[in-house]
Amino acid sequence: MFTQDQITAIAALPANAYKFKAHIDALLDLYKWVRKQWTTRAIKALCHEHTLDLRRIDDRARFGWYAAQELAKALPPAHH
Repeated sequence: MFTQDQITAIAALPANAYKFKAHIDALLDLYKWVRKQWTTRAIKALCHEHTLDLRRIDDRARFGWYAAQELAKALPPAHH
């Protein structure tokens, strides 16, 4: 399970985060988690929207980043 803070942090990564090993593990972990949480239809829609091929590891990382952005939009505002 990912916390609101973790999702927000992943969503805030730069667009090319999938190129940096420091971020790959977080992106791939989120990818795996989302695959269990979302419907097949939602996964296919995100892949189609961003032209992702989930057979490629870099596209799985991109999927994690795009999914984090979608999840972050749905989160309530953070209270600090």
